[in-house]
Amino acid sequence: MLGRRWTWLLLAVSVLLVAVGAASCGGKKKSSSSGKKSVLVAVVSDIGKFNDRSFNQSQLEGLDRA
Repeated sequence: MLGRRWTWLLLAVSVLLVAVGAASCGGKKKSSSSGKKSVLVAVVSDIGKFNDRSFNQSQLEGLDRA
């Protein structure tokens, strides 16, 4: 009998935590004045730098195109 009470209590607390978490994530999102969302992107290179004619250069060119 005591095990069922703990199960229901655990279930109730879990539902409460999910409800509070969902409510806290539903805030108003900030955007720029033109109505477009601003995005910050970073590219990290290894020791080959960005002019290595390989992966690093390709990722920088892809970032520039995007």
